This record gives sequence, C-alpha cells and structure tokens, in this order.
Amino acid sequence: LFNQIAPLNPENEDKLQDLIRHSIEPRLKRLRYAKPKGTNTHLVYADLGQGPMLPFTQLGQAFARTLEIYCEIFANRPKILLIDEIENGLYYEGMEDFWKGLMAVLEDQDVQLFATTHSRECMEAAQKAASAMDGDPLRFLRLDRRVDDPGKIVATTFGKEEMQTAMEFNREMR
Repeated sequence: LFNQIAPLNPENEDKLQDLIRHSIEPRLKRLRYAKPKGTNTHLVYADLGQGPMLPFTQLGQAFARTLEIYCEIFANRPKILLIDEIENGLYYEGMEDFWKGLMAVLEDQDVQLFATTHSRECMEAAQKAASAMDGDPLRFLRLDRRVDDPGKIVATTFGKEEMQTAMEFNREMR
C-alpha cells in the first residue's frame, strides 16, 4: 500500500516516514518503492543513511508491522480499524513509542482503532502513551463472564485513570 500514499496526499508520505522514524527506526532517512533488478515484484526500501537502501523485510518485524499498519491507515483511509493481537512482532521496550506514533496517526487521520491483546506490557505501554496526550483518547474493554449467568459476557470499560489505578494495584486486565 506504500505506493498508494503519495498520489493520494504527498504530505502523508512525509508523515509516515516521520512516524516510523520517531516510533521504530530513528536512523530512517526515507522510504522508497522500487522493483529490484531481476524480479517481477516491487518492494519498499529504507534508507538508513549507511550505504545501500535495505528492503523493509530486513529491518525486523516491528518495522514491518508498523509500516503495514500506517500504510493501511494512509492508503485506505478507514474510519474504523480492527487489529487482532496488536503486539505481534513488537518488542516490549519499544511499545510505548509505537503507541505514541499510532495514537498520533489515528488522531491525525480521524480513525478509531479496536485492537485486541493478551499482553500486559502492551496495555501498559498504551496507557503510558495515552497519559501523555490531552483528554482521554483510550478505552480498555475487559470481557468477563457474568457470575450469575456464565453464558453471558459483560464488558467493563476503563479510561486512562482507571487503567492507571488497576495497574498500580496489579489488577488483572487482560
């Protein structure tokens, strides 16, 4: 989807590169869409300012995952985005920066995200990123079976303050 971003809005290509630079790969100078010699397919290449450009596939799962999510947002302009197991491919120490970048692009592009995770680290990183933002941009939903009727499920909603308290008291949130 990277090749579709600039024709739709050239500013978004710069935004995408800035977001990846600040959230995943600080050495990133630019991204380019090119067809490698001797192949029939195009690929996104990253210029890290250290020699030849590298295929994005050589920069790790976090880079690829982030690029995929951002390209989906900028190229397809969804109003709602669903991501299952959002933490897949992300290293726990980089999750807060990932969430900061993601929340910035979601706000900028007016997209509502529904993401699932079983990772406490991912939830904590999202909460920390949200606490640095104005307002209360994040909601956590925990699904539980009703005690009085185990066949029914009830959703409990937590904002950033409730989530912070739950984390401080080590309450199970997944």
